[in-house]
Formats: sequence, C-alpha cells, structure tokens
Amino acid sequence: MPKQKTMVWSSQSYGTGLTGSFTTNGGSVRVFFAGSAYSRSANVTLAVNLVIDNNVQMTLNGYTNEADSHKSLVPAIAELSLGSGIHNVSLSTSGSTVIDLNDYFTLEVSSK
Repeated sequence: MPKQKTMVWSSQSYGTGLTGSFTTNGGSVRVFFAGSAYSRSANVTLAVNLVIDNNVQMTLNGYTNEADSHKSLVPAIAELSLGSGIHNVSLSTSGSTVIDLNDYFTLEVSSK
C-alpha cells in the first residue's frame, strides 16, 4: 500500500514546456505516466520520454498513420528506485514526435 501519492501533473497541457518536481524518502516509487503527441509526418512511431533528474526513466509510445493528428499514447506504470530528496521532472521527445499546447500529460508518483 503506497504511503504517499504526489500528482505532479493532472491532465496538464504541455504549452510552452512542462516541468515539475516531487520529493521522496528514497527507495522504490511507483510512477504512472500518460500523455499524447503528434508528428508532422505520416506513418511514424511517436515517443515521449519522462526525464527525472536529467535521465530518461520512462517512454510513452504510439503510432500515427496520418500527419498532424494528436494521438493518445499508451500509458505506462513503472517501479523506479530513487534517492531521497527533491526530484525534477520534464519531458523530451524522440524522432519526429512533437508535443504542444494541445497535448496533455498526467504524472503520479507513489512512494512505498
């Protein structure tokens, strides 16, 4: 049973950038990450990375058949081991993936 839940982003628009932070006592944390993205090219894989303390920790993936169509990406849950203290989070993209103010993200961190 989780001891503490932190909602870093709840259906938050990417806008001009999306950053946040959360605090842990160290050890194992459960991370739920969901969002959307698009590409200006057709028939490509979409990928949005969750960056924690300057390291890519999780990636959301999807596929788009058409260009310029925002797609929901497959949500992900992961168990991560983090040191105690404040952790900074941000997003990055891979390939031709684009995120903008029409893309929304949820990030919840639960410590055990």
